[in-house]
Amino acid sequence: GASSEEREDTPIKTEKINSPQPEEKQQVTILGQHALLGFEWQESSLVLNFDFTLQSNDINYFKLRPTRTNGYRYIFDVSAIVYKKPIIRHKEIKRISISQYQRDTIRIVIESEKELNPGITYNGRSLIINLGVGKVYAPKAKQIARATKKDKLIIIDPGHGGRDGGAVGYGGHLEKDIVLQISNRLAKVLREKGYEVKMTRDTDKTLTLKWRTGYTRKNNPDLFISVHANSVPKRKAAKVSGIEIYYLDPTRGSKRSSSLERQENAADYEEMDQRFSNLLTATNSRLKVRESNFLAIDLGRNVVSTLRSERFDAKDAKVAGGNFWVLVGATSAAALVEVGFVSHPQEVQSLINQRYQQVLAEGLADGVEQYFTNKERRH
Repeated sequence: GASSEEREDTPIKTEKINSPQPEEKQQVTILGQHALLGFEWQESSLVLNFDFTLQSNDINYFKLRPTRTNGYRYIFDVSAIVYKKPIIRHKEIKRISISQYQRDTIRIVIESEKELNPGITYNGRSLIINLGVGKVYAPKAKQIARATKKDKLIIIDPGHGGRDGGAVGYGGHLEKDIVLQISNRLAKVLREKGYEVKMTRDTDKTLTLKWRTGYTRKNNPDLFISVHANSVPKRKAAKVSGIEIYYLDPTRGSKRSSSLERQENAADYEEMDQRFSNLLTATNSRLKVRESNFLAIDLGRNVVSTLRSERFDAKDAKVAGGNFWVLVGATSAAALVEVGFVSHPQEVQSLINQRYQQVLAEGLADGVEQYFTNKERRH
């Protein structure tokens, strides 16, 4: 995003009680066969989905009383393995963690400041823990991938930077600063999930569009995400908000995306020559457009549902095709994420909030996970 004069992101989410055991972490070697596949919230219940049918002797539950440093802790040991620690949150729960406790046992710890009375049932391959807390809205199943992700390279491109501040938002907040903060958080979450991540910038510096696209083509990533923030004139500022996600498709474009294209590409047209323009046609294969569309959809759905699960107000994300020059360099799936409108008086307050930024980044990372999972099924 940027001002209407200057933008470069232009378009071109029954119990058994045994005696307490210490909650220390152990170094383990994962050799087991049975695994945790993912989780979802069903109203006030946390549902953990496994790849095998659960029996009563697979689950061991006990609780620990509060101490000076810990709240009430509810411990569930399950005979299984977990390939990647999932991030699970609930506004009313202090901590939910899942880790490999022993070689063939995962430990689920639910810590709360107030006393809970968890209801525990298992249904086929699902362990259902009713926590008696507030409902989680827009519940969404989250998958825990098995395969290593180190062979997947993702490039994150925080828009603008340096001399190019991008959009100037309500209260003087600059787009370049907000998108850099969110991009750095996104990179950290993706690296924790096992992906290789490169960034066009991780500090406040000026980059030309030609450098960005050249860097992307040189590194040939499996995924490219350009992060921007939106803006509209002051007369519309209070009425326009929300997340928008665009993918490169010169054959399509709404009135809104065409306007955005003019804004985002305006600052860069002078550095475009005919050879670079021809690059658009060369890289815009039908497969790339299709995969980029899928990526944009997965990013949009996941970021919105993750924000809602954390009780943030989030409208459905808009997904559309457009001609954003910054997406041209990627030969694989690419999307431009407009994280919100810095011109909106309330939305900009969310965009500068650290917790909101973190949840938004986690939602985008979930979208990346979903994209790769769905892509494997398609091929």
